[in-house]
Amino acid sequence: MIVRDEERFLSEALESVRGVVDEICIVDTGSRDTTLEIARGAGARVREIVWEDDFSAARNAALEMATRRWIFVLDADERLAPKSRETLTALREQPAHLTGLWVRCFNFAKDYKGSGAMSNALIRVFPNHERIRYRNRIHEIAALDGSEDGVPALRSKIDIIHLGYSDDVMRARRKGDRNMEIAEAALRADAENPYNWYNYATSAMLLGRTAGAVGALEKMRELSRLKTMAREDRKVQAFVPNGLSLLAGMYLKQGRSSEAEQLAREVLTFAPTLADAHFMLGKALAAQRRFPEARDAFVAAIEDGKDVARHAVVDNEVPLWKAPVELGAIFMKEGAHELALRWFEFALQARPRVQLARLNRARALEALGRWDEARAGFAAVWDDERDNLAANEYVNCLLRHSEDAAALAFIDEAAPQLPPESQVVFYGSGAAIASRAGLPGVERYLELAQGVQGVADLRPRLEALLSRLSADGALALLAAKGPA
Repeated sequence: MIVRDEERFLSEALESVRGVVDEICIVDTGSRDTTLEIARGAGARVREIVWEDDFSAARNAALEMATRRWIFVLDADERLAPKSRETLTALREQPAHLTGLWVRCFNFAKDYKGSGAMSNALIRVFPNHERIRYRNRIHEIAALDGSEDGVPALRSKIDIIHLGYSDDVMRARRKGDRNMEIAEAALRADAENPYNWYNYATSAMLLGRTAGAVGALEKMRELSRLKTMAREDRKVQAFVPNGLSLLAGMYLKQGRSSEAEQLAREVLTFAPTLADAHFMLGKALAAQRRFPEARDAFVAAIEDGKDVARHAVVDNEVPLWKAPVELGAIFMKEGAHELALRWFEFALQARPRVQLARLNRARALEALGRWDEARAGFAAVWDDERDNLAANEYVNCLLRHSEDAAALAFIDEAAPQLPPESQVVFYGSGAAIASRAGLPGVERYLELAQGVQGVADLRPRLEALLSRLSADGALALLAAKGPA
């Protein structure tokens, strides 16, 4: 292990391998919390080194401490999956030469409420041999004699669980800034390596620098083509399908659906069962309103679920619920609401709490005229999530059915629980609803909206909202009240 300031996670990580490993070798790169005490208390041997913005250097320092036949590498924010303990324990009796094992790492994040994980294959088990050392400053890999292809390895049934991509952990650790600094240094050292451009792009994405990420992935694409053509086996490096799938997704967000389609089809020529590529193809085709072709692509993405273990990086959620939700969305656009409902419910069988699938299910029920069930569905999402999206969906469903009094009651309940910007919108909407429906409370909602703290240009925003909602009575009252 390599660690720094890992008191939040380290105990559970070490507990997950208790009784499985024979020794624990930890390199600490400058902890200021209780990490060292936790490590030593668990019986680990600890070596302290200076951090040099080089993950491989730190990993190799830990490898030098190891004395046993096999190496198992684990990060502090990871856990050995309980079902994998027996498999890893049995490995101790197996001979070791120069072949490692692919381990599946499940990266849990909350990009969608109630979702699961993206996973990637990593060589985390390999022989303790001086010819096997890590390479690359960031997104490092264990390599035999420094090879770009890493260590020859076989697939295993060993899984690890990674918790480090949750938003709070990313902010606390400034992972985006740290990764960017290392990625930039790697590019300065070798700008002709497509992997360095891939790492730069993923770091830029963490920081929200879309233009930089797009440019870096385009450069990765160009260099990886040249590298592939130069190889005798024409083998594409493992990170390339993921990088190109990410690029296709960014093209889609920029409205470049034809280019996204072309890129997804390119990925499928060398990764024909990659769910992410079929998913991006389906989204690109749907954006072009080529719905029958898009449906076929999403069905293929679902079928790819049986092959997720074959790919270096894959979004496990695509075959489980993301592709089914997209299928349902297409059927909704085509007016086939019963079929749409079936696909949304199919997605919810896999992930019962995914917010997007739950909201879409409620929309389908509403379209089918099953209003009581739809309303209950929207209300349940609000009760569980208490966020902007859930609040907007619920209040809008009430307004679509002319339940103005119920909508105002909900605004009274929900607005105080939302961020300041959203409070202004909700209270302003309350004033507009009351004004248009001839209900009492217009002045009260205006006062509540004007009383929200922490919003710049509050009054102009409120005026713009009321104008957009055609709330002439509320606008006149706001003007008569004068400046807040």
